[in-house]
Amino acid sequence: MLVRITQDLQAVIRSAHLCFAATVSPEGRPNVSPKGTIRVWDDHSLFFLNIASPKRRTNLAANPWMELNVVDQLSRRGYHLFGSATIHMSGEVFTKAIAMIAAEEGTELAANSIVLFELEETAPQVSTGHWHESQKRGGAQ
Repeated sequence: MLVRITQDLQAVIRSAHLCFAATVSPEGRPNVSPKGTIRVWDDHSLFFLNIASPKRRTNLAANPWMELNVVDQLSRRGYHLFGSATIHMSGEVFTKAIAMIAAEEGTELAANSIVLFELEETAPQVSTGHWHESQKRGGAQ
């Protein structure tokens, strides 16, 4: 079942503009790489441009499950995001995603594909520094 993207998650994504995307190779080896083009696609999906990660397509073809981690650097909090991904190398999703990034960035980036990620589960990600400060103020995260 897909999870709705909250306003807070949208705010963290807009602020961070960076996530770390984790996949697993066909041999079972983890692969994590930064993605600087993470954006909200719709109420349940995110996307990023696949610019320089040749293993991503191979990994997702073998196993579509991914974890994304996005953290706002100033507040030091964010989210673990779990779901499945599809690769788009052409077509409507590819064209629309490229146009969205180009409009925001002011330039068209050379992407070999778009990774469209359907959000199925979220969990808070709080750094120990943020958690420690929250505890000192009497709050629990």
